[in-house]
Amino acid sequence: MLASLYRLNSASLNHIYRLHFPHVSLRSCQYVMKRLVDWGAVVAFDRRMGGPLRGSGQRIFALDPAAHRLMCRMEGYKDPIDTSEVNAGRWSHRHAMTISELYVRCVEATRNDEIQLIEFTAEPASWWTYGHREILKPDAYLKIGLPDTRLRDHWWIEVDLGTESTPTVKTKFSAYLDFAARNLPGPEDTVPRVLVTVLEQRRCTTLKRLVEHLGEDARHLIHVVPFDHAVPLLSTYANAPRRSI
Repeated sequence: MLASLYRLNSASLNHIYRLHFPHVSLRSCQYVMKRLVDWGAVVAFDRRMGGPLRGSGQRIFALDPAAHRLMCRMEGYKDPIDTSEVNAGRWSHRHAMTISELYVRCVEATRNDEIQLIEFTAEPASWWTYGHREILKPDAYLKIGLPDTRLRDHWWIEVDLGTESTPTVKTKFSAYLDFAARNLPGPEDTVPRVLVTVLEQRRCTTLKRLVEHLGEDARHLIHVVPFDHAVPLLSTYANAPRRSI
């Protein structure tokens, strides 16, 4: 559970229950999380969430800053940035919770043999440095295995809540296009596709239109879908007829 919180930055009680207690009672999950809070390993926040988060009022958990620094050391990070003080409260907002929800759905899809999730990292571990200190800052990165092969699908994830202006989103999309056009190596020397999830249909239409205006390269690289369609899209690509990636 601590490793999950480290990977995601935060998770709701519902997320932790679905990840680690799928076959026992919710009360067991509540007891364990209370014990971790009492030990000072985890901090808890109460937030009201809607949308795809399966419940409007949930307790949200994040690693205590000291526990986060310990996990960094266990993962081998020695840079002071990685072991500095962490404000756990910053990960309790809706955006972070939506990223965590996507991860949980990917894990559930893996259990159901819909996809084969190999790796999932949230920001800032998902960020990618290239060129002259340029940084792409996807909300998450995931790697999915293709059935009966050693091939992998690589995706950068953008969770859009409709809070950014269209020009801001266009700048973000253009950065991904620039990266791809320069043929720079991303994770495992690939150029990941970009999956953009949105919560409202009107916003989905707006961003799809933006991708169309950016041209053919954008249409191949950037995929905009409603949040509930994200995992089915990942499954569709993973299970498509064999192709060069």
